[in-house]
Amino acid sequence: MTVSPFQFKCCGWNNYTDWSWNLYFNCTPENPSTERCAVPFSCCAPIPGEVVINTMCGFGVQTQNYLDATKSIYPVGCADKAVTWIESHLLLVGALALGLALPQIAGIVLSQILIAQIQDEISSVL
Repeated sequence: MTVSPFQFKCCGWNNYTDWSWNLYFNCTPENPSTERCAVPFSCCAPIPGEVVINTMCGFGVQTQNYLDATKSIYPVGCADKAVTWIESHLLLVGALALGLALPQIAGIVLSQILIAQIQDEISSVL
């Protein structure tokens, strides 16, 4: 099961402007990067009818207002989308957590039993 921004249809943690904190995507005049004021192409919303995603669709998006940005990218942050996904797949998340926790708990219990047996063996010898 692969989870990616493509599946969530989101951009950034809170929203697409989070990318302004990135070294390559920040919008400062001192930034020499060709990706200045852009967002990664994983934020790009596919255009209906096009087979290939335009990897340059996020260029200059950080200079646009929210409504203009929504025409080419997913402006919603991935935090909200991740919470929604977890809530809608709560049974799967719970089963996975339980499946990971039970072997750990069993290992702790068995190691405590082993420690007790070793201590009993040591005390019976002395």
